[in-house]
This record gives sequence, C-alpha cells and structure tokens, in this order.
Amino acid sequence: MPPDSEMVFRFGGQRSPDKVTATASPLNKKGQPRPLTSPHPLEAHGSGIERAIPAELPLGEYVVDVFVTVQQGDVDYFFRVMVK
Repeated sequence: MPPDSEMVFRFGGQRSPDKVTATASPLNKKGQPRPLTSPHPLEAHGSGIERAIPAELPLGEYVVDVFVTVQQGDVDYFFRVMVK
C-alpha cells in the first residue's frame, strides 16, 4: 500500500465495538517482528462497525494489530502490511 493511504477495518459483529486501537510493528526480512522495537501507534477513525486506519508509516513491512473491545470481551486481529 502507498504510505499515505488508509486501511479500512470492518468489524464483523452486530454491534459497533466499544473501542478500537491499532499498532504496527516492523518485520525483518524473515517476516518476524524486529526485536526490541516498540510498536507504532496508529489512529483508528470512524464509528459503527467500520474504522479507517491511516498508514502513516515509513516504507517497509509490518504486522498491524487491531485490538477491539466489545461487551463480550476483547479480540486481536493481525494483518501483514507492506508499505511501498
């Protein structure tokens, strides 16, 4: 994806989530998270079941963690993203 684009996360539940947060961690050439690297926080904008997450990241490969809080509990979704 281009560096100034957005990822759209669409939650599959019937209710909108209480909270959605996102982070991105850089991957090494083997596709593993780089050790001792803090995740980059990403802003999740929107409401209802859809959130826009701008890819405000340097060029590279990342794992994006979208953390969703709902009344029934919490869940993590992980996505592999290439910014180029």
